[in-house]
Amino acid sequence: MGAPAVFVALRRAEHEIVDSLRREGATRAERAVPLPELRQVAQRRLRRLLNAQAVREAPNGYWLDEPIYDSYRADRRQLALLLLGIVGTTALGLVLWEILS
Repeated sequence: MGAPAVFVALRRAEHEIVDSLRREGATRAERAVPLPELRQVAQRRLRRLLNAQAVREAPNGYWLDEPIYDSYRADRRQLALLLLGIVGTTALGLVLWEILS
């Protein structure tokens, strides 16, 4: 499985988890719900969301902490843009190096 396919699978798994919690109204601890059986990739994504505290565990299931999830997504988006800028700058530098050499 190539990197783009892995990225798509991880994004899809995250959306399934978040959409499931939102659909059930599980956005507060007292509204926590159990999640359905998760595929392995979704289990990994759930662990990451739990570590970021964007999804929290309660005695009766899981719930989505919307403000933290929004912050988590913004941080990931910012990191992706930073990495894209680094790759783009490096590529431009290599092209200019070839042209000027």
